[in-house]
Amino acid sequence: MSYAGQGREPTTCRSLAEKIEYVRQVTTPQGEKPPSDEAIAEAINAKAGWQVIAGNTLYRLRTGRNDNPTKAVLGALASHFGVSVAYFFDETADERIEEQLALLQALKAGGVRNLAVRAGKMSPQSLAALNTLIDGILGPDDQSI
Repeated sequence: MSYAGQGREPTTCRSLAEKIEYVRQVTTPQGEKPPSDEAIAEAINAKAGWQVIAGNTLYRLRTGRNDNPTKAVLGALASHFGVSVAYFFDETADERIEEQLALLQALKAGGVRNLAVRAGKMSPQSLAALNTLIDGILGPDDQSI
């Protein structure tokens, strides 16, 4: 499964394994390889100050070989990836959080980030004109937000 940089649309009703892999891919900086399970586990454990998770446990969760993590593990994963723990089990939070992750992924592209910063300084009328221009370029059917 590879989601990063491939325009993957947020979807709901995915397994815990798919959600972990999705958030791992999307939070990886563009152009970089996703961190290993061991590296993620080490970062989580260092932040917690105790062994919350082992790399092989994360591997089993991420690949669907284990789908019953402890509350501490889910909390640590959520904290590490910067999402609410509800992302892993609440389908209503799932869609909202994945939309935010998709926006984060888009903002990683330098040109998009630059455009967003500049657009933040524009008047409401100028933003409306910019949106009209973008609609003209992409077409009216390409309105993902």
